[in-house]
Amino acid sequence: METIEADLVLVNSRLWTPGLTTPKRGALAVGGGRIIRSGSNEQCEGEASKDAGIIDIGGRLVVPGFVDAHAHLIHTGPRMEWLQLQEIPSLTSLLAVVAGKSRALSHGGWILGRGWDESRWPERRFPNRSDLDGVAGKTPVLIRRVDGHMSVVNTAALRVLRIPKTTLGLEIDARGRPTGILKEKAADLAGERTKPTVRQLLTSFPRMIRLAHSLGITSVHDVVDERGIEAYRRLRRSGELHLRVCMMPLIDLLPTLKPQRSASRDPWLRSGPLKAFSDGSLGAKTAALQSPYVDALGERGLLTYSCGELARAVRKAHRKGFQLAIHAIGDRAIDCVIDAFEEVLEEDARENHRHRIEHFELPTDEALERCEELGIIPVMQPNFVVNWSQPGGMYEARLGPRRTRRNNPHRLILKHGLSLAFGSDGMPYGPLFGLKGAVNPPYPSQRITLYEALEAYTLGGAFASFQEKETGSLTPGAFADFAVIDGDWNGDGHGLDRWRVVATIVGGEMVYKDAAMNRA
Repeated sequence: METIEADLVLVNSRLWTPGLTTPKRGALAVGGGRIIRSGSNEQCEGEASKDAGIIDIGGRLVVPGFVDAHAHLIHTGPRMEWLQLQEIPSLTSLLAVVAGKSRALSHGGWILGRGWDESRWPERRFPNRSDLDGVAGKTPVLIRRVDGHMSVVNTAALRVLRIPKTTLGLEIDARGRPTGILKEKAADLAGERTKPTVRQLLTSFPRMIRLAHSLGITSVHDVVDERGIEAYRRLRRSGELHLRVCMMPLIDLLPTLKPQRSASRDPWLRSGPLKAFSDGSLGAKTAALQSPYVDALGERGLLTYSCGELARAVRKAHRKGFQLAIHAIGDRAIDCVIDAFEEVLEEDARENHRHRIEHFELPTDEALERCEELGIIPVMQPNFVVNWSQPGGMYEARLGPRRTRRNNPHRLILKHGLSLAFGSDGMPYGPLFGLKGAVNPPYPSQRITLYEALEAYTLGGAFASFQEKETGSLTPGAFADFAVIDGDWNGDGHGLDRWRVVATIVGGEMVYKDAAMNRA
C-alpha cells in the first residue's frame, strides 16, 4: 500500500475528539484530504513531505468540524435579500420597516421579510393583515415568522394568492374574513409564490458556504426540494461545493428518488433521509400538544397528517429502503411518529435503520423509553433553548412552567442511551451559540456536559447520516475536517461566550481563517 505523506501538519494543539472528557496536547498530520496521524508534534512532523505546510496552532483547541444535522442552508441564501427582521424590537418597529420599504419601491413586486419573533416584542402578538394594510396597502407583503411555520400577508397579497378558505392554517376572523395570518399548509401555499429559482440558489450559495465555514461547520444535513437537489448537483459538478452535504429531500419527492442503499456515496454530496412533517411549531402555536396551550386555551396545535396517513407514508418510504427524518415538536405529534415507526418496524424489521425525529422538543417519559427500544435518533436544536427557554420566555408563555422545564430534555435523552445529534434549523446557524443551550440551559433536564454537547454536534450528526467512519472525529483515516477555536476549556461550560472559531479546515484545505490565526 502506498504511504501518503502529510501535506499539512497542525502542531501545538489541544485536540478534542469524541471519547475524551478533556482535550489533550498534540498535533495532527493531514494528507490526501484525510487525517494520517494524531500524536505528538514530533510524530506528526515526521509524516510531513518536504513541501508540507506546518501551522503552529498556538495552544488553541482543535475539534472535529461541526455537523449541522438540520439545516436549510441552500434555501436560506435567496432569503438573505429579503428584509431581515430578526432584531426588530417591536411590532411598531416592524411596521416602520415595511412602510419604509414600500416607499422605496419604484416598481411592482412583493415586499418580503423573514425572521420576526413576536415573543420578544412588548406587544406580544402576531402582526395581521390590517397592520400591514396600514403601511403598505397597494403592494403585496409577505413576512415569515422566525420558525418558518407561519407568515403574515396583507390584503393585496391575499388577492394574488387566492388561498382556498378550507386550507389548513388559514386563519379566519369572526366575520369569515382572512386575518392575514397563514400557518402550515396555508403558509406553504404562500411560499410557493416566493420560491427561488435554481439560478437564485446557485448565485446566493457562496455566501452561505462562507457563513458555514466561519462558524466551523464542515458538514450539513440540508432540507431540500427538487430545486435544491438540482442546485447542489450543479455545485458538485462545477467543483464549488466546499462543504459536505447530506441532502434531506422532502418526502413528496419519494417517487423520483433512489433508495439510500443504491445512492451515491460521493464524499461531498449524498442523499440522506426523507424529511416529513407531523406538526408545526410552538411559536406559531401549531405544534401538536396533548394538553392545550396556556396562552390559547382550548387550542392543541395541528397534525400535518392524521396518524394513519403518517403511518402509511412511513411504511411506503421504509419499505423502499429510505431512512426517515420526521419533524415532531409537541408530545402528541411525537407519540404519533413513534406509533408509525413502531408499526412499520414490527411489520418490516430493519437493522440499523437510524430513523430520526427532528426537534423532539416535548417527549414524555414513555416516548423516551419507546425511542430507546426502537433505536430512534433525536435530532435537536439547543439554540432553541437559548432563544426561548429562559424563564418568562416564549416556551413558558406557550406551555407554562411545568412543561417548559421538560422541554428539550437533552439530559434525559442521554440517560436513556439514545444517540443524540444537534443541528440549528438556521435559528441561527452557529454551533458555538447552540452549545450554550445544551451546557448552560436554565433547567436540569436540559443540561449536559461540554464534551457530550460537542459530541452531539460532531459524531452525533455523522452517525445520524451513516457517516461516522468518515466525519465527526479526529480519527486517522477520517476526512481532515476540523475547526480551530480560541477559548478556554471548562468542563462546566463557563466561558463559552468567549469562544470563537478562528480557522476551519475541510478536506485538508483551510477554507476560513480569522485574523487572530496570524497571531499564533
